[in-house]
Amino acid sequence: EVVSQDQPKEEKPSVWITMRKNIREAAREFYRSELSEDPRNVSMIVRMGYLCVDSSSAPSLGNTRCSAVLLQRAANYGHDGDGKFWKTLALQHLKAYELGGLRSERLHLVKARSAWDIALTHVEVAMNSECHLAYAETTLYLGNHERALKAYESIIKNFPQHAEIPNVMLKVAMLKGARHEHEDCVDMLHKYMKKSLKLFSKSDLLVLIARVHEQWGIVLDNSFQKRLAKDTYGRAYEMKQEEDQDSVKGIKMNKWLESPYTYLNIAEKAMTAKTFLFASDMYLQAIARMKNIKKVTTVVAKKAEADKDMRNTLAAKLYYGLAKSHCKAGAMVKAIEAVNKALTFDAGNEQMIGLCNSWENPVQRLEQDLSMPTDTLLDNYLKSSLKTLNELPSPAPLRREVTFDILCCEGLGKADMFGASDPFCIVSFGGREIHRTKVVKDSLNPVFVGERISFVLPDNLARMNLIIEVYDQDATGVGDFLGMVKLPAATLLDAPPPLEKVFLSLEKNEELKAKQNKLVQGTITVKW
Repeated sequence: EVVSQDQPKEEKPSVWITMRKNIREAAREFYRSELSEDPRNVSMIVRMGYLCVDSSSAPSLGNTRCSAVLLQRAANYGHDGDGKFWKTLALQHLKAYELGGLRSERLHLVKARSAWDIALTHVEVAMNSECHLAYAETTLYLGNHERALKAYESIIKNFPQHAEIPNVMLKVAMLKGARHEHEDCVDMLHKYMKKSLKLFSKSDLLVLIARVHEQWGIVLDNSFQKRLAKDTYGRAYEMKQEEDQDSVKGIKMNKWLESPYTYLNIAEKAMTAKTFLFASDMYLQAIARMKNIKKVTTVVAKKAEADKDMRNTLAAKLYYGLAKSHCKAGAMVKAIEAVNKALTFDAGNEQMIGLCNSWENPVQRLEQDLSMPTDTLLDNYLKSSLKTLNELPSPAPLRREVTFDILCCEGLGKADMFGASDPFCIVSFGGREIHRTKVVKDSLNPVFVGERISFVLPDNLARMNLIIEVYDQDATGVGDFLGMVKLPAATLLDAPPPLEKVFLSLEKNEELKAKQNKLVQGTITVKW
């Protein structure tokens, strides 16, 4: 038989790889039989968990979830693990979240964060740069950007020669920008530009830098920064001409800067680079420029319909991208709002409908898996694919109690002509008031004492929100509106660890008139 030289040769697995695989499978069967007789044997559970770890370049979601569940079960049973145990547990939860895609259960991240808190107290883990990177990714996904920033800065300081330093610098710049530390953000972006251009072109980075100057100018109302932003946009256009002249041939600078496709291109690169906050901003810039696409004026119905379809398709794509970027940055409230907005342009999109449902009413499979018989767990997850895992029957809803304290507000609006404000909070869930705090007299920075709220989440969380509204008290009772926070019930499932404070910006109520929202400013602090 003559074999063509172009025909790829079928690679046979190494004898040693095959032998190792067979040994692992035999060991798993042995521990499986042992656990069927003694299901709470922690030592056996840990060994089985290690055997389910998939260390290949393309790990299986089933094996990863199985390993995470078994090791978590051992931890729940009180296993006093070493650094390796807690590191492996954290990594398996993180990988299970990443492999599960956008619908992945965020409780994996909560468990990973708790495991990292213990793992990093062990010297051998604390000296491992990969562990610090994984910890930073975990906190970024959870939306704890303060922790993420500290972790990334620590990597730059302690592991300056690490291969991932350029990407870490990019994420530090992103998080600095989110904190309005604009000077540090710009400085870090310039440093990144000198080190690496793997993910972004120079013109892309200059657009990002220009946006930081633009935001800087808006926050401080600084005309110099606004002018600098304009100049940097000009440099970005000139650089684009050098990099890819054909793409901007015949297109003037203003038209290039006002095209949504310019920002969509950078947003997609930012998602690949896992700089999700940059991606969100670029998607928002693209959305704001949708109006600049010239409408087709025609009496031909087919052409008019095609133009409308094109606009709707682009709008859905931009809002869907925005939803994904918010999700990966841990901003689930904004993610749910964005995907619902995307559905207004593409109402029949099954992928977005399924994603919206999974975010608004997430399954709680991990909790069920932790109490599942080992045989059933192994049958469900070993040798399974993402498709077969998604086809598993949905677990029965778990009753979840949510408890938190309202601690204080800072920087509230001044409602009283003589004095400050007399603020108090109204807490509602599912459209029903469940708590009202005491009034703090004459204060723009009220401290609330003994204001603990506790309630049980219902089985179906879709369209359910926790709302905290702040009002000024007047002679009639409820006076001027001072702001609110709105949290979809689904986001309460991955609340921060107990005793952790969370600072939330007060927002306007879109159902009120502009005049009624004029006093909205400041923050509210809660403790879970």
